[in-house]
Amino acid sequence: MLGIGALGNNAIIDGLWGVKGEKLDVIDNLVGVLYPGDARKGKTPLLKVTFKLLANIINRNKPAEVPPPPSYDALALMFGPNIARALDKRPWMAHELARLHREAVEREVDQDAGDADGEAEAEEEEDRMDTTQ
Repeated sequence: MLGIGALGNNAIIDGLWGVKGEKLDVIDNLVGVLYPGDARKGKTPLLKVTFKLLANIINRNKPAEVPPPPSYDALALMFGPNIARALDKRPWMAHELARLHREAVEREVDQDAGDADGEAEAEEEEDRMDTTQ
């Protein structure tokens, strides 16, 4: 994990975060297997180093008044129950990771909508070509 961090923020995003945080699910599963009793506490070495690395990719300009983080259930759906539990004591990180996740989902939706528009335009062009021939 620290080797990934030594490679920089792009490596952290590619190796640890993924597109919308989906790679954290693997970490969450590992925490549950490697630290069955301690996973509930959120103080496992694997979670500590994960959060240390994730701190490099979130917004560091923490406001004086931290917005409320998403609910445990929402975080558990995004990142897994062990990570969600550990984020309970890190509201700013929870808020920022949820924001990164939300923005990635919105980009994905926009891209899918753009792809659908492009396909519709291509079909219309094909139809025009067929009618002119």
